[in-house]
Amino acid sequence: MKKAIYLVTMLFITNYFYAQSGQAEYIIKMNALSYPNAGKYEERIEKMKEYANNQKFELIFNKSQSSFKYIESLNSDPNFSETENRIVRAAFTASSDFYYDNLRNIEISQGRDKVLIEKKNAKVAWIISTDSKMIGDYLCYKATYQEPYVSRRSGQKNYTNVVAWFAPMLPYGYGPIQFYGLPGLILELQYKNTTYFATNIKVSNASRTIYSPKGKTVSKEEYDKKLREQMGM
Repeated sequence: MKKAIYLVTMLFITNYFYAQSGQAEYIIKMNALSYPNAGKYEERIEKMKEYANNQKFELIFNKSQSSFKYIESLNSDPNFSETENRIVRAAFTASSDFYYDNLRNIEISQGRDKVLIEKKNAKVAWIISTDSKMIGDYLCYKATYQEPYVSRRSGQKNYTNVVAWFAPMLPYGYGPIQFYGLPGLILELQYKNTTYFATNIKVSNASRTIYSPKGKTVSKEEYDKKLREQMGM
């Protein structure tokens, strides 16, 4: 499988050397949300899905860095609530911007208290399968990852299934939120109740500078330890 992906990538290696930067817009599709005894909350759940499905994000990248951010947009709906929109981002899409430096292998995101969280030796242990499908004009391959997390209730370690479809024809190892490291741009990502779809993909021969976030910074280990203490774990 790796050999097949390598061959496909080599067919487009010339484009890789000439293309210095690029960008992609990601739209959101919320999966069905099911909560036992939702009752009177069903209407709010549907409203939250509506908010999520109207959100858009932008990934910009060069050969060594990427930046994933929420696209701020004006909303003419008189019932639109920015507070509700932020809640939906925190619960279902992306409450933080993400910066990734491929050369230094560092990921930077933003915590709840606005502090910058730096994750060194950032790696995603992808398993690439032989499954493939077309997404637009691009042949994509499926990759999966088991993301570990600690349950707030039990304190036990669990895993979240992550599914990515990446395009070797676009040999940039970037993707939405905290997922990267595949031999091609991630065009579709299924994470928890949310699916991200790449649209308006553009690559350019022009160079593009991507700046690392500035501010108070702590390590991922230090931030997680503090969070666990606050949760009494």
